[in-house]
Amino acid sequence: MSDYVVIEEDRVKLALYTAGNLILTLVLMFICAEFMNRIFYLGVFLGATGIWFSVKYMFRYGKKLFAGTPVCEFKKKELVIHSLPGNAVTMQYSKIKEVKVLRDWKSVKIFIASSEVKHPSGWNYVGVIWPFRRNELDKLEAEVMQVLSAHRLKVEKVEKK
Repeated sequence: MSDYVVIEEDRVKLALYTAGNLILTLVLMFICAEFMNRIFYLGVFLGATGIWFSVKYMFRYGKKLFAGTPVCEFKKKELVIHSLPGNAVTMQYSKIKEVKVLRDWKSVKIFIASSEVKHPSGWNYVGVIWPFRRNELDKLEAEVMQVLSAHRLKVEKVEKK
């Protein structure tokens, strides 16, 4: 079972998001310490909550950066989506009903309707957001459209300006 297309993450974006969340964590720690000195416990609580979220996202982006996890893989008979929270989602091409591709200046967003989708909207989302590799998006979009048309899927392309 060979891969047709493997869509990688923008590593510069992941590195900046990880570093940004690290800086945010450190700033919030100092703010919490200052609020603790001034006996302002609501500020300490809000700062600690901010630290929790920034650490959570710092590790999420860092894990993607260092593990090299792709956004998704278009394989021979299935599509594997790694960008969704939790485990990777595998969708059989034969069960996909419709695909919408939304394109803007920095991303290609793919919405997939299938009987296998567990989301209440009925669509799975694959967001290929490449702010630092946007010159490669045209090639990527052409490859994705080629793979989807090879499997005779109904694809609607939407241009966002």
